[in-house]
Amino acid sequence: MQQVFPTLPSRRNGESFEDRYGFRSDEPCVRFKVLNKGLRISLGLIASDIAVPVSEARNFSWKGISVIIIETKMTFLSLPELPNTVSIWGGGGAAQLLASLTWLQNCRVIYWGDIDTHGFHIVSRLRGGLPHLETVMMDHLTLEDCSSIVVSAREAKYEDTSMLTANEHVAYMRVKLGQLLLEQEKIPHSYAVARLVSATTIRS
Repeated sequence: MQQVFPTLPSRRNGESFEDRYGFRSDEPCVRFKVLNKGLRISLGLIASDIAVPVSEARNFSWKGISVIIIETKMTFLSLPELPNTVSIWGGGGAAQLLASLTWLQNCRVIYWGDIDTHGFHIVSRLRGGLPHLETVMMDHLTLEDCSSIVVSAREAKYEDTSMLTANEHVAYMRVKLGQLLLEQEKIPHSYAVARLVSATTIRS
């Protein structure tokens, strides 16, 4: 029987099937959610929730807006309407792609993740590429206010904390030494909304 498709040469040193056989791999996407209808219109978007290949997201020219990076998808989908604000789902390693979006240097960037050693590790790594990065609900005050829903965490060895602020480091040491975890989706909705509204309207 005649072979319909030629045998592709194998690049045995490739790490993936696509690498070995010269195919294009699936490009990572960045998922955005615009939290204000007026902003969506001014940005020229037809939908408020979009996922864009990272190479195309780099071409955006957005500036002068607030960008909230959210670790958990459930929380990302439940965010309230906020003025002049776009959210980015940073879970699954997506947060590490964001330093390549140079237009973020022209925006106010806020990160909200779980309060645990891993969450603070993400903050420190992000701030290496986004030195103006702020955090919300990742501090000692939040741990105190939400102490009833703090749980035990497994020991983790995340020691990249060189870029944490003094307030973040206080909270980091508390969760590290106590092996604690405060999951962002467990924080009461009314409390989270109040803190988010304050964070996006008042600069510290």
